This record gives sequence, structure tokens and C-alpha cells, in this order.
Amino acid sequence: MSVVHQRALKSVKNFRVSLLKGIPKPRKDATLDAAATALELPNPFLATRVQSNVKAVRRAQESMGPNDNKEEVKPKFRTTAPRVSLRRQADLVKRAQLTNTLHLLPPSPKVTAQVLRRQRVAASLTPALAARLSTEQTFVDPNLGLAERLRKLKLSVNKPGPQTQAMKDLEALRARADRLRGDIEEFEIISLVDVQKDSIAMHGYLQKKEQLKALEAQIKAQAVHTVPPEVTIARLEAVFKKQKGAKPTVAAWKRPVKWVGEVPQKKATPGEQLGIRLYAGRKRMFKGHLWERKREGRIRKRTILMRDMAARVRQYKEYYKKRKPNPLKPSRYSKPPKLPF
Repeated sequence: MSVVHQRALKSVKNFRVSLLKGIPKPRKDATLDAAATALELPNPFLATRVQSNVKAVRRAQESMGPNDNKEEVKPKFRTTAPRVSLRRQADLVKRAQLTNTLHLLPPSPKVTAQVLRRQRVAASLTPALAARLSTEQTFVDPNLGLAERLRKLKLSVNKPGPQTQAMKDLEALRARADRLRGDIEEFEIISLVDVQKDSIAMHGYLQKKEQLKALEAQIKAQAVHTVPPEVTIARLEAVFKKQKGAKPTVAAWKRPVKWVGEVPQKKATPGEQLGIRLYAGRKRMFKGHLWERKREGRIRKRTILMRDMAARVRQYKEYYKKRKPNPLKPSRYSKPPKLPF
């Protein structure tokens, strides 16, 4: 599991833990049947409707006589916002979708939208990929993956790998330490008190003792993290034998919960069932700017004008050519009248 998946799963887990805070945890030996008893909790993703004048209604009903109509005092309700904001809901839904824990979140419009999206994606995939996409593991089997891990370990005993290479490196360090230890013992047996402290042999002896001390510390640190494959296989077989036949258990934060509250159903818009989700129920397919909406009519008008321009110019010229001159309004190009004097 990558770091992104680990952080997403941690967010969903922390959310569930905060909701189940104060509720006693199930026992460690709780079976699947015992864990199937769902708890009832208010849905934090939905708005709650609470009566605001409970005391006033009760006081008014107590002051009324036996013959008075007690239905005259009507209760008033106020709606409170959901505990979890829509932004936080969307973030949790994305993280749950990434870690395949969408079934652990309370029902809400955000969850419903994500489920519908998964169904649309699954419809476009192959049956194998669709089945892999819709897999939801609510309860964890203790033997899940243990048999496969045992099989891979048994196959990797005789094959080169990280575990066998680490063991080889550790054995090489131990052999080197044994050689140094033998050299030191041989020098201590052969050399007597008459060996000078500043001699070359004494200098090499002290140097080898320092090397042996460093090697022993390195072997001790590496042996903690390096376990032979045979020992690991024996431990896993003991765990597998102990858990064999055990019933699946459920984690405390994965307990099934019955969420109290009704999720508002979205009204179906015409055209949505045909796949037209973006413009379903809209009067105009694309709004755009004002010049974009008027562009089509403007182009159509311009095309008509350009098409009839030649005929319109010809009609204009013929009209002015056949027109009689107006004596009161002389033409622009007419000659001025001659004067008698």
C-alpha cells in the first residue's frame, strides 16, 4: 500500500473512530454474527430537524382544560446544518473511494453520486475489471494472504532474493569476525610479556581488536533485522495453524452502523436517463456571452444581405434613373439656371 493510500485510509479510520467515540468496543473474540448487530447513530452528513418550542407546547397543553382542543398549539421546528460540511464530505468520499471503504461512510448525496459514478465506470469496463472495482471487504479474514505469503517464502528459500542475500552478508561478516578472533587468540598465545608495547606486532594486535569490536556491533545490529527464511516459515506456519478454522473478525472502527436519517432523493430531470447529464432540464444548451448567443442570427442576416446586395443596388440605380427631377429641389449635378440679364 502506497503512502497516499495509507493516509487516505487513516483519514477514514479517524472519522469512524470519532463517530464511535464513547461506544464500548466489541470483544476480541467477537465473531461475525456478534459484529453484525448494527448500532444506531445519527447521520452526521444530513441536516437535522429539531422541535424548538417543546417546553412551550407542553406548558400550553398542561394549562388547557379537558374540553379544550389541544391541537391548536402547533410545534415549531428548526433545521440545523449537518455536523460535517459538504467540502469535508466530498474529501472523505474521495479518500474512501481510493481505499475501497466507501461502504463505511454514512449515506448522503455525495456518497450516492460517487456510487452512481462507480456504476457508470463499471458499465464501461470488462467484467473482470468491473468485479475488481466493486469488491468491498467489510470483514477481514485472519487467514487472508497468509497462505500466499507462506507459499512465496517456501519458493524463495532456494532462490536469490533480498532475504537470502541478507543472510549471506551476515554469514560473511561472522566468518570475518571468526578469522579476526583466531588471529587475536594466536597472538596472545605466542607472544609473551617481553613483546614491546611500541612494536609493529602489538600495533596490529590492537588494531585487530578494534576491528573485531566494530564487527561484533555490526553483526548484532544486522542480526536483529535479518531472520533466516526457515525461521520465518516456521513462525508463519505456527500462526496459520493457530488461526486455522477461526471465524472472521471485525475491527472496532469497521463495526456496522445503522444511520438514522433519511437521505433526500434527487428529482429525475428529463433527458438524464438518456445520458445527457450536463444539459438535462435546461432551456438553452449553451448560455455563453451575449455576442455568442447573437452570433448565429447576425451571420444569417449578413448572409442574406450579401446575397441580395447586387439586386438591391440595381433597383436603387434604376429608381433614381427613372425618377422625375423635383423643380423645388434641384439635383446636385444640375446646371444653374441662366439669368435673363
